[in-house]
Amino acid sequence: VQQSTIIVFLLMSLFGCSKTEDRADDDSKQPNVTNSAPSEQAQRLGEPMTHPLPDSGFKAKIEPQVSQIAIKMGQSTTIPAKVTNLGNSHWSSAGKDGRWGEFTVALAYHILDKDGKLVVYDGKRTALSGSVQPNQTARLNANFEAPAKAGSYTCVFDMVQEGVAWLEGKGSAVSKINVTVN
Repeated sequence: VQQSTIIVFLLMSLFGCSKTEDRADDDSKQPNVTNSAPSEQAQRLGEPMTHPLPDSGFKAKIEPQVSQIAIKMGQSTTIPAKVTNLGNSHWSSAGKDGRWGEFTVALAYHILDKDGKLVVYDGKRTALSGSVQPNQTARLNANFEAPAKAGSYTCVFDMVQEGVAWLEGKGSAVSKINVTVN
């Protein structure tokens, strides 16, 4: 990892920012969501998120349903997980314009190598199936793509509000699983 990348990550972590400005050009991080009219999509994505969550809305409990996985290099899979909204605001896969985008809340991840060094900062996104109200739990199949190099890794699951912050940066807990890549 280049020194400038590490510095950007540290600054983004310090200020609770998510690297999302290039999201429109990087479909690999967006969930499989169509760009239909907001009225059609709102039924599937939930009540649109029209603003950043208040600090009290950045609280989650993430429970992967497995503690470890073994996977081939570069392979994609899904990992069953439950996420509970412990904040006081709803979460939604619908952004401010009723589509996936700015202010959308999603499950994502970071990947660390066996020495705790960052390998993937901005992991694939998993869309919520609709609005998740405070104290409500959603069951998801988290999108995951293995690193291209064999080894032992840690997948750190976190929720993210696109264009605003990772929830961990606002004090929320993350959840980790061990990943063996061969």
